[in-house]
Amino acid sequence: MLLLSDSSFSGHITLKKEKSEEDEKKNSRGKIFITGEELKQSNSIITFTMSASNLDKKDFFGKSDPFLVLNRITPDGKLIPVHKTEVIKVTLNPKWKKFSLSLSTLCNCDLEAPIVIECYDWNRSGKMDFIGSVQVLAKQLVSQTTFPVHFDLINEKKKQKGKNGGLAGVLNLDFIETSRQYSFVDYLQGGCEISMIVSIDYTGSNGAPSQKNSLHYYNPATPNLMNGYMEAICSVGEILSYYDSDKLFPTFGFGAKVNNAVSHCFPLNFNEQNPCVAGVQGILQAYINSLTTVELWGPTNFAPTIKTATQYALNQSANGQVYTVLLILTDGIITDMNLTKDALVEAANAPLSVVIVGIGNADFSEMVALDGDTVPLTNRHGERISRDIVQFVPFRDFRSQHYSALANAVLQEIPTQLCQYYNSRKIPPRLSNNPIVEDIMKNCSSLSLNI
Repeated sequence: MLLLSDSSFSGHITLKKEKSEEDEKKNSRGKIFITGEELKQSNSIITFTMSASNLDKKDFFGKSDPFLVLNRITPDGKLIPVHKTEVIKVTLNPKWKKFSLSLSTLCNCDLEAPIVIECYDWNRSGKMDFIGSVQVLAKQLVSQTTFPVHFDLINEKKKQKGKNGGLAGVLNLDFIETSRQYSFVDYLQGGCEISMIVSIDYTGSNGAPSQKNSLHYYNPATPNLMNGYMEAICSVGEILSYYDSDKLFPTFGFGAKVNNAVSHCFPLNFNEQNPCVAGVQGILQAYINSLTTVELWGPTNFAPTIKTATQYALNQSANGQVYTVLLILTDGIITDMNLTKDALVEAANAPLSVVIVGIGNADFSEMVALDGDTVPLTNRHGERISRDIVQFVPFRDFRSQHYSALANAVLQEIPTQLCQYYNSRKIPPRLSNNPIVEDIMKNCSSLSLNI
């Protein structure tokens, strides 16, 4: 089964292979038939907990290795598999792990649609033995409020032989929960703000700002000629600032000597009580002013800035639904990797995303590791990060392109990260009039749902 999704079509494609006599003669592998079905969209998520009792024995030693396949039936009568559970080995009374499906996937938002739940015995050979099945309407699943609910699994071949009415076991619906999965647009429409914090790398590896080969080089005589740090501030800042109501951005630097003392998180306006500057132009001006005020130093420590941003994000969210994005601009040489991982694992529990833009041509392999797209981050105690909050983008890959290309690459994961934070905590958009799953209620208003 394939899934397609674009602006004009969203649906399932079922691949079906059939062999004709002529194909057999030609040693053909068969034909593939493709059918499409338009899917209705829904934000409703159905979470199931299922088990089974007294299943038929299928294995030689008197047990089975059962798993379930949930299918919906298309208008033309075809079965579309929508979920397969894990296999539970050597048991006739399996209990499967909790799983979730969208209402679109389960029944294409039609609560009158029939759902076929099949139970099979897994075999190493790849040929699965059918145990039994049950057909119910979608509303018979999602409307339940008292548990467990029992369904007979029937095997028609067994029934035809007159064996126990074809009963092959009992499927138990142990619990079902219906919730709404809110989208990024839902949260924005509900008044969620996105606040930006900027943190800039002032370590000596960037090069002295007065030198043309420095990543911080800036000539006041040519103010329109921006370095990489300035371009990143403009491209990312302009987009994020749109969602911030007051346009006041805390802006910090790290790795510099300020007033003869090395600081790993200092306000760029040198106001400890209020590190905010007004708008993207305020960030740029504070950055330009700092180039003649601070001394580039080191080492490159990310953890202090991440901890500061985490606390800021928590404080902001206490006053309303505010999601914070920490933008770190760096030349990529990090010296406190373990402490940074610890700080990021902790930061994942706050309404915060961390965007790292690598400036220059350094080795950014450590930044890629922080991104965690292939291997999830863990701290020094082995605790895994609860959600992906880091996005790394090397600025050099976008230097010759329009600044919007950089902004798109930098911000592409933020909508998902924001939704993961709020949905996982069951926090609806703050101005939402009705957190109940409207599309379910619309289709079957008589249902009593466990929302």
